[in-house]
Amino acid sequence: MQRLGFYDIVRTLDLQLQRLRDERQRNAEMVEQKLITSRVNMLMAQQKRRRAAHEKKMEQDLSELEVECDKEMERMKRKHERMYRSLVEETASRATGGISMASSNSKCVKRLPLLRLHSTPLHSTPLHWTPLHCT
Repeated sequence: MQRLGFYDIVRTLDLQLQRLRDERQRNAEMVEQKLITSRVNMLMAQQKRRRAAHEKKMEQDLSELEVECDKEMERMKRKHERMYRSLVEETASRATGGISMASSNSKCVKRLPLLRLHSTPLHSTPLHWTPLHCT
């Protein structure tokens, strides 16, 4: 008779052991899930800090680039303005056929013609240009 109760006790112990194993498995999974969650949260916080640092650096670089571009734009404006004034002066000088000569007393600029066209051609040339300083 004692053997008949033995199987019931073994079965009860086996069921208790299986419940303990299942509970241990659930606890291990919960601990693992908590570890994963905490690690993911740490990584997300780290990524957020890095992203903020990169965005800050990007904004700083952008502002520096804008300042540099503004300086370059002003430099190019001044250069083009000088080139334009030079071109206008050269064009005016060529159009009037004169050169600029400043008097020693004043800062006035007087335009003098570079060449004079003779009304009567010499020899076989249709027009003859003579420098004024030679006459």
